[in-house]
Amino acid sequence: MNHKPSLALRVFFTLVALFGAVVVLIALSMYATVAGSVEEAVLGNVTRDMALAARDFEIWLSGKTGTLETLRHAVLRFRDRPDLIHDLLTASTEADADIPWIYYGTVAGEGSFSVLGEGMVARGGSYYVDGSGWTPDAGYDWTRRPWFIQSSTYPDPVVSAPYVDEATGDTVISISLACKDDGGRLLGVLAADVRLSRLTTIVAMRRFTQHSRTYLVDEEGFFITREERISDTPLIAGENAFSPGSPLAGMRSELNSVERSSGLLLGEGLYYAASRVPRTRWLILSLGPVSDVAAPVFRFYRDLAMISFLALAAAVLFAVLESRSITKPVKALKEGALALAEGRYEHRVVIASRDEFGELADFFNHVAASLKGDLERMEHQRAEIERYSQTLERTVRERTSELAEANTLLRMRNDQMEEEVQMAAAVQRKIVPTEEELPRAPGLSFGARYQAMANVGGDLYDVVELGRGRYAITIGDVSGHGIPAALIAAMAKASFRAHAATDDDPAAIMARVNSELCELIGEETYFVSAFFAVLDTTDGSLCFANAGHPPAMLRHADGRVEELDVAEGQLLGISEDFPHASGRVGMLPGDRLLLYTDGIVEARSPEGVFYDSSRLSGFLSEQGAGSPGSLAGSIIEEVQSFCGGCGQSDDRAVLAVGLDSLSLNGGAFAGAADELVADTDGLAREGRFEEAAAVLESLRRRRPDDHRIMNALAALRLKLGDVAGAERLLRSAVRLCPSSAEYARNLAVVLASKDA
Repeated sequence: MNHKPSLALRVFFTLVALFGAVVVLIALSMYATVAGSVEEAVLGNVTRDMALAARDFEIWLSGKTGTLETLRHAVLRFRDRPDLIHDLLTASTEADADIPWIYYGTVAGEGSFSVLGEGMVARGGSYYVDGSGWTPDAGYDWTRRPWFIQSSTYPDPVVSAPYVDEATGDTVISISLACKDDGGRLLGVLAADVRLSRLTTIVAMRRFTQHSRTYLVDEEGFFITREERISDTPLIAGENAFSPGSPLAGMRSELNSVERSSGLLLGEGLYYAASRVPRTRWLILSLGPVSDVAAPVFRFYRDLAMISFLALAAAVLFAVLESRSITKPVKALKEGALALAEGRYEHRVVIASRDEFGELADFFNHVAASLKGDLERMEHQRAEIERYSQTLERTVRERTSELAEANTLLRMRNDQMEEEVQMAAAVQRKIVPTEEELPRAPGLSFGARYQAMANVGGDLYDVVELGRGRYAITIGDVSGHGIPAALIAAMAKASFRAHAATDDDPAAIMARVNSELCELIGEETYFVSAFFAVLDTTDGSLCFANAGHPPAMLRHADGRVEELDVAEGQLLGISEDFPHASGRVGMLPGDRLLLYTDGIVEARSPEGVFYDSSRLSGFLSEQGAGSPGSLAGSIIEEVQSFCGGCGQSDDRAVLAVGLDSLSLNGGAFAGAADELVADTDGLAREGRFEEAAAVLESLRRRRPDDHRIMNALAALRLKLGDVAGAERLLRSAVRLCPSSAEYARNLAVVLASKDA
């Protein structure tokens, strides 16, 4: 039979494991922080020394560059004296052992080659001077040398990659500097070849640790200098520091991308440190055995292991003592728990200490004394829960019924809202007639398209026959969208229709419509833009006014497009003080008049570009020769194609009017209509009221906004007993012509007869 270890042993092993884990974690933390800090400090010193070495080379290189800077001033001053420049270059060459060659060449010139003297040649107006005394032959073109080409396009000193001089076998670099006049024009290039032999000595003196090596390499890894001893094995073999087999293989991009870098190559047993040389693409590298920098770290590890062992031994001793102090009161609490399990509530746990175990014993004894009472209270609470559960089920049923009723009301309200939206859409279709619902007239044709952003919108257009060959043409746009905008559009359309029959001046009609809209929406945040015109088909005259709406466009038969606008005219419904003016233009057969809302010209492509009026004008010029119906449809399709599937941000409305021929009987038609009204008076005097009413009804269908016909028909309706019909006709006549005292008087008579 297997027995579990005693509590004392479990506590002992637990405490030993706990304290051991704490010691190990502390040791690891110290390793991660202190050891890392020691390594970083040692490598940091090496890296700083590398940076100082790079700075020393920069100072050395700046001295050489400074020599060229000084000579550049002299060359610019004496550029017409190649012999004097030659003497200056020769003196500078003799003054610095590191610079064996200093030479200067001017820009290319036309002419024959000639020798001016030792170290001086000329080609036409250009010349080359060499301070070392070397005289080139006729085939030498200094302007095609790399040192000349690079500096001619770069304003600062240019340092070339190291190369071996063929004549001396020395490793050298070329430093070149452009010479330009005050206007920035290139005159020539000054250059010097600098030996790197002393630089090799400077780099070789950098001994950062006992067995380290120091190298100067270019950005590709090829050695400029190398520090080797015959008796020592080189740390990097070959001609490239980053080639396969080198400790630094594959590290070229990493070392070239930062100013300073250092680290450990544990697989090679080496450390490395690198620093970029300012003003060049070179690197100073230092490599050495890890043991040179790891000695302080190894000492730290040894001391850390000794301290950890002593701490673990102390933890074991402390665990023995602590396990004994814990297990004794735990046994007493175990005995008390068994007594309570057997129902012996009189048993008490005695622990003399006043620590947590003593407090636990007091609490245990208190629990034993009150346990029976708690059990009784629990029984009482169980009964209460059962009663509450029964009540809760009833409450849930009631709430469920209420929620179902509320959902039913919400569905009904939603259906009502849907019905209202559908009704608003139907009203909207009445406000904006289809192309088939527009008037038909000889020599005159219309095309219309309307594309609402939502179910209902705020754009409107209308064409009303005024008689005598005249037609009122309206297009407008109400700010905003939805049902409020559609309602205002309906009011605006009715207002334009009412006033179009009372005046021939579009500007005066605009002013009256503005006055009415100010009374209706002046306190709201809505306004209306509109373009209103009256077209006389007998002579082609078009009189128009604009209230903040995009100008209409008139396309002439030859394809020329003219914008129709006036200087004055503000938005409707904003202020009673309405500046207004009319414009006039003539239309000829074959002309097309285009009215549109801003949803056309403000449509955007996927890139956010507006369609704009210039694009619309070009389309009208090219595609506007056809029928107005096809023109209106083509414009809507063109805008949709331009938008490339982007969502519509505004309502779009287009109304096209085509004048195909002039009407010669407009006045005759109006006169005939007046004669028909007069004829109905004779029929009424003969008592033939129904025949007279039928004639006027037929005439009213042709001229729905003629208030004179409404007044005459209302009198017949009243005589036929249709009081409600007479009232409706007279109210419409009064609204269309509020200044008529006759209409108001007749309406009062009808209302009086209704009350009687």
